[in-house]
Amino acid sequence: MGAGSEEPNSPTTVPEVKECDWAHFVNRFSPREPIYAIEILVAGLKLGMEVADEERKREHYDGFRLGFSPGNQWVHKIEANDTWIQRVRIQSKALLRIFSKVTGYEWGTNPHTFVRPFQYLIRYHERFKEELRRMDSEMSLTQETHGSDGAVVAAGQSKAEPREARIPPAGTLDSDGEAQSPPAPADKDGQVHETDPTALEDVRCYIKFVEERILPELKRYREVSNSTRLKIRFDDLWYLFRSGDLIFVTKKALAKATEGRIQPLGVPVENTSHETSMYQKIWRLNGDLVPNADLSPSVEGKSWANNFAACCYYLDYDGSSYGAVQWLFNIQYFEGEKDIRELDFYPL
Repeated sequence: MGAGSEEPNSPTTVPEVKECDWAHFVNRFSPREPIYAIEILVAGLKLGMEVADEERKREHYDGFRLGFSPGNQWVHKIEANDTWIQRVRIQSKALLRIFSKVTGYEWGTNPHTFVRPFQYLIRYHERFKEELRRMDSEMSLTQETHGSDGAVVAAGQSKAEPREARIPPAGTLDSDGEAQSPPAPADKDGQVHETDPTALEDVRCYIKFVEERILPELKRYREVSNSTRLKIRFDDLWYLFRSGDLIFVTKKALAKATEGRIQPLGVPVENTSHETSMYQKIWRLNGDLVPNADLSPSVEGKSWANNFAACCYYLDYDGSSYGAVQWLFNIQYFEGEKDIRELDFYPL
């Protein structure tokens, strides 16, 4: 089956964002449920309890065991009511095809889940906006060719129905119990057109979601003055740092660094002293982390990272030449929120 083809009788994808708790994020309770282009897990410090509760229910039904222990550190401060987006699942096949084109990574058509802080989505956001402009332009040309009322009319057919009209009502199922869905328009090779209105709606939905729900979190930490006192969760640390930032490193972090060996950055600084590095409190961030596209989160709901790492460097002089000296600083995992200035290192 081609990468762009739709499975027969697959449920219609709705160009909307669906908010879920853990139980609804990992289960689909009825074949009548439409598939939303994007599903997001919205949870807080109670997530561990939700995961544990789901595990117990699955044990009763001989389902998949999560291997989760109620004693895990996720079960913490369960009285807290604050929630935030912790995962984003892309389910639209049309949208995943656009992901492949924009990022250069072959995503296939199976749903893919991204974990907070969503570096991948943020890194490629401008390219998605460019692709949307291209698709809008191509769709406009298509509409001019087929009709002036904005509807694409195929040969021998009347004006296409709005997408909402194609969603089958409850109870409209095929012989296998799945909601019926008409195939997306395809060319002679069976590949679905990227400028099919359904794909365009999904991309618009995705971009709106990122700009309204994801980017504000990034701006919250990157567009504040140095005098602002903010608290931050461990999973959000990536929002705080930008490649090239000047980084203040605390004495505690420097002491840890000098226990090992400070690494030269491939330049002729052969005798970098630990004493020099010990008093070097201002470093520069040498790049930031964007995980591989094929990195998927664990099913338990917990981040794979146990610490946040940042590669930093400064210029040193060994008596004959200058060179850059680097070190990989780490912030150990912590629960709840922490004042930014209480971190082992933070941007100036």
